[in-house]
Amino acid sequence: MSVHEQVGWLSLAAAAGFGAAGWWWLVQHRPPREIILLSLDGHAVAHPIPTDGTQLPVSYLLTGPAALARVQAAPPAQAPQVAPRLVEDPPAAPQAEEEPEVPEAFLDPISLGIAHDPVVLVGTGAIYSRESLFQWLATGSRVCPKTNILLKDIEVVPLTALRQTIREWCERHGVAQPQAANAAANEAALAPLGPELQGLLASLRGGDVRLRGVAAGKINNMFIDWQRTPAILDMAEARTAAFKDMMLDLLWLLRHGDYYGAGVAAAALSQADAAMRVGEDVRHLLATLGALPAARLLHATDVYAQHSAARFLSIMRGLLGGELAAHVAGAGALSALCRQLQPGFPYVRCSAAVAIVAIMEYLPNRTELRRVGGVQALRRMVVEVYEAEDAGPTKQMHARYDCRDAAHALIAACATDEELAGQVPDSFVDHEGVLELTADMLRVFRSCGQAWIEGRVPRPGQGLDPQEEEELTSSDEEAAEAGEEAEEEEAHARADESEWETDEEGA
Repeated sequence: MSVHEQVGWLSLAAAAGFGAAGWWWLVQHRPPREIILLSLDGHAVAHPIPTDGTQLPVSYLLTGPAALARVQAAPPAQAPQVAPRLVEDPPAAPQAEEEPEVPEAFLDPISLGIAHDPVVLVGTGAIYSRESLFQWLATGSRVCPKTNILLKDIEVVPLTALRQTIREWCERHGVAQPQAANAAANEAALAPLGPELQGLLASLRGGDVRLRGVAAGKINNMFIDWQRTPAILDMAEARTAAFKDMMLDLLWLLRHGDYYGAGVAAAALSQADAAMRVGEDVRHLLATLGALPAARLLHATDVYAQHSAARFLSIMRGLLGGELAAHVAGAGALSALCRQLQPGFPYVRCSAAVAIVAIMEYLPNRTELRRVGGVQALRRMVVEVYEAEDAGPTKQMHARYDCRDAAHALIAACATDEELAGQVPDSFVDHEGVLELTADMLRVFRSCGQAWIEGRVPRPGQGLDPQEEEELTSSDEEAAEAGEEAEEEEAHARADESEWETDEEGA
């Protein structure tokens, strides 16, 4: 193909292309002549676009490509002017506040909560909440819950500085403090007992040991006065709250005070049974924390301190348990108490006799009391009641108290008729010329009535009220059990002696 032909073909193709493009532009941009309308009954109708300004039927709706073309041909509608409006973010959902992390030193190992009233167990250094530790010790356990260490002597001391630190931390972090409500309730409970008590409590917790002893002496005298005040005797809850509030402070003074301070602290604590009449749980706790310090106080050179320690141990009947009784006896308590049984002791001797009962009722081996001469000293106290028949009423009453409690101690020691027999002074012989002191007579003296002690009846078995009759029956049962135990011990002793002789012969 020649050049001219190629040029011709190219020109023709170009003309065809421009023609097609122009035709396409005309089709797309020509004004629409009709519009497709959709009737309300669903039929499509082609309607010519009005050119004379008439309106389209209102019963039709625009639809289809022609309608789109018509809309495109119309001038653009002006968007409505809307005033700008600030759109606020929706409120965020409330989130739970994170609880503050409690320092480990503030936690109680028993309850795993905050130790709002912290105390330290001195033997191990573990810190507990007072209430949790007291509940643990009231069960009779002598094991530190945190360290699992078995403690022979248990001392608990309040941590005042740590308590203030915990209180400040709780205030900063908004943590509830139950001890504040407890303190208010305790203050309200103590209010009926008089304003003097609060001042004595402050002195008891002061820094000077001597002043603490003075405060403890005044508290002991206050407890004695309460026994003579019927209105206060009716306030059982207030008395218990007062005793529990000062118990640890008095126990600290019993351990660390001088002889006077320790003596009056022991005397005040011994009022738990009479003036305060606290519950069994508090008395169990008192035995756990105070029995060993009182046993050591028995060896003091001050006779008042010795007597007060004996009084404290006398309220421990039924509370010591075998393990603690063994520790108390191991501290030399029996020999020290026997020294208070001698006639020349300046204070009443019945407290020492009852303290021996409290210890002996848990000891399977009663040879220690015999070794230190306790059985003979107790026997002498029993028969001394006959010497006092010609004395004044007060001396007679003290002699009868001593007789009753010494008889109880001899029963607890399982004294036999052979141990009770022996020479007695002529002044002790009864009206028939012979004094027959037997185990049966001990039980009569042990369960004597208050009428005989006060001198209103001539014989110890007379004038018993119903409660004393019941105690006499209980005493007979205890004596029977004690006799069986004594026979078993004697049989074991004979068996051991026979075995020893056999081994000697074999050797």
